[in-house]
Amino acid sequence: MRARRWNLGSAQTWFAVAAIATFVYGVESWRRRASARASTGEQARLHAAVTCLLGADGVPLAYRPGEARARLRALAMDTSLTPSPTWIDRCVPLLRDLAVHGAEVDVTQDLRSAPTAVARHARELALATARVGLVWEVRAGGPDSDMDHIAELLVRTTTEIDLASVTPTTDAMKGPRAPVPRPMPPMLTLATGGLLPLPVGTPERFLVGAPLPLLSTVSVRAGALAITPGPNDDARWWRVVPQGLVRVVAEEGAHDGLAPVYLDAVDGPVGSARIAAPPPTLDPRAVALDAVARDNVLWLAEAVRGQSPVLARLPFEHTHGVATAARLSPPPTPEMERVDEEVAVTADARGVLAAFTRHLPSSGAVDVRLVRASGGERAAVHDVTFAGDAWQLSGRKVGLSFCTSRVGTWLFAASGDAWRAGLVRDGTVIDAGTVIRSGTRRFDDATTVRCGPQGVVVYGRERPRGSPLWRCAVGESGVPRCGVLPALPSEQPRDLPPWTTFTPRGERRAHAEWPFALALTTRGTVLAARASGTVVAVARLPAGATAWETERVVFDASGDAPGATVLGAELYTDGVRTLVAVSRAQDLRVSRSDDEGATWHLP
Repeated sequence: MRARRWNLGSAQTWFAVAAIATFVYGVESWRRRASARASTGEQARLHAAVTCLLGADGVPLAYRPGEARARLRALAMDTSLTPSPTWIDRCVPLLRDLAVHGAEVDVTQDLRSAPTAVARHARELALATARVGLVWEVRAGGPDSDMDHIAELLVRTTTEIDLASVTPTTDAMKGPRAPVPRPMPPMLTLATGGLLPLPVGTPERFLVGAPLPLLSTVSVRAGALAITPGPNDDARWWRVVPQGLVRVVAEEGAHDGLAPVYLDAVDGPVGSARIAAPPPTLDPRAVALDAVARDNVLWLAEAVRGQSPVLARLPFEHTHGVATAARLSPPPTPEMERVDEEVAVTADARGVLAAFTRHLPSSGAVDVRLVRASGGERAAVHDVTFAGDAWQLSGRKVGLSFCTSRVGTWLFAASGDAWRAGLVRDGTVIDAGTVIRSGTRRFDDATTVRCGPQGVVVYGRERPRGSPLWRCAVGESGVPRCGVLPALPSEQPRDLPPWTTFTPRGERRAHAEWPFALALTTRGTVLAARASGTVVAVARLPAGATAWETERVVFDASGDAPGATVLGAELYTDGVRTLVAVSRAQDLRVSRSDDEGATWHLP
């Protein structure tokens, strides 16, 4: 059978060729129009999603992951701390629509464009954004944030859509727009690492430790920070006190067998003396110290495990005088030799006050006692009476603190079950208030006391969230009163790592909670700064208010250094000006407010 040959000159052949060419041209024209429509529509959807995520100027940021991440974190830091819908929730439908129509771009891909996977990347971006949803965990300071992942996926998706598009477009679909983030307060920076601000100082000068008891003084002068190094010795026993840092350095080989004790304040060393050092084998946590300087004399209160609390009158070195000491309580019984007692000391216009604890084995309670040393050449003391019932608190340990203000001297005692306060007036302690634990969470027996012109604020040093926030003042009737402030809404993310600091010997010490700091202004406004992971936020409680105002993030450690966390934060006030100090591993930053925390600026 003879094969059939095509007759190129016949009409049928040319008709078939024309039909095939028309079909191919039509298919390709359809493909190009469909690809142009899909890519143009996808670009419009992308611009709408980017505007929703980053703001009106977000399209250029979508090509730069660092700036996109910074914008997302800035928006997250400006949201509410309580779980509630935020700007990012309104963007989730737009991103899902972007992922759905991304398949059209891949299916109708123009032959002139590079192979892309728009649908896959858009779907990953939509899923990552939906997982973030409520960004309150980022706001609370969680270091593991999806903001970095969203910024990376946003850049990838933008690049994929650009590769799939032959003709770019600047059109955008109508949709919500991200708010303009409030900028972080400007801060001065001191380029040094490991400085932990201490609750001792003013907006002009304050103490830092790196770590304690290594001490330095930071000064704020003419818009710049300056640091003055302090002692750099291996003090085995030390404590931060209202006047500064008291430390005992074990000196070996001294002819008199005594060890030097120092008191360092904000303005430099106050004075030094010599005492009999505690046993070198004793745990440093078993030694309680407090000191105050008065008339070239160092008054040192000391409680060593297995011994009685002592108040020592120690003339400064290179001055005339004889060192004397008074035992504040009888020697402990054998069953009480392993108990740690607490001491505190302060000076007022009438002399020196010393408080100490005494465990009562019969009842298991802790008795708080107060004595006064009137001065002279001996540490002679006499008891100060309590106007009401005796101060007896239950618990393994009771912390003591003083605050000397213009209305008198405040005495605070804190245990895991109750806090108690009183005002020393006319040789008597007048009760000012008591707060008793009602839940299962124990109070902090270590407190921080901040004195102010309008009273005193007291808060827990290690467990501030579970302990009361206390404010004490003298009313118009002259009666001292202490009241519990409203609790701050400051839940920590569960995945937040513990707050750790370094001990003098370089070991890491994990704390129960991230720190708080409180300050009281002249007008009675209470300021609270809390550190939590990567952020430091400040809240205000005006005088007479029943709830804290919405707190504001004043520092984001991870904003310019992903993964960075804060080491600590502190507030310093003289009643009018307030300084917030924030420390990171590499630097210390400060910012000042002259309007009770409403706005912040460079000092």
